[in-house]
Amino acid sequence: MKKIVIFKTICLLMLLPLSSCSEDDSPRIQEEFLSARVNGENFNVDKENGVLSAKKQLSSYGTINLLVRCETHEGKNIEFLVLYYYGEDNYAIGNRSSLTSGDFMNSNWCKYSEASTGQFWSTANDSFFTGSLLNYVEITEDDGSYIAGNFSFEGHDSSGSSFREISEGNFRLKITP
Repeated sequence: MKKIVIFKTICLLMLLPLSSCSEDDSPRIQEEFLSARVNGENFNVDKENGVLSAKKQLSSYGTINLLVRCETHEGKNIEFLVLYYYGEDNYAIGNRSSLTSGDFMNSNWCKYSEASTGQFWSTANDSFFTGSLLNYVEITEDDGSYIAGNFSFEGHDSSGSSFREISEGNFRLKITP
């Protein structure tokens, strides 16, 4: 009888670590966010301070377009459209490979806007400078539920008199139907 009690006690002691708290104290990865620098100032959107949207849309030509829109509660907005989206890749805005060659008909675009001023700064063409593509959207992860990536662009207002440099852009967004 004494051996059975000792055996049960040992079994209970071995099971005790398995029944510890289920609360995870490790830092959580933010599920959805978009961050960038706009003319050197931080721009951050998450579910707490704005609205985030990423949609894959079927075009009338049977291709997939990726539309991303992220807006703060203060009305600052970054959005971009990638036509002919096919997954993880680097998508150029304007898709030029040099100063004089490439696909000048590419209709991908990026835009930054501020509701308080009613102004927006957009780019429909790439900006190729010293061998570096400045206007791009890079998708680094697409698992069908979430997309993640980087972006950078220089947006100009409609008159061409002012611009906004959007740099160091990062995002992780849930794809909505």
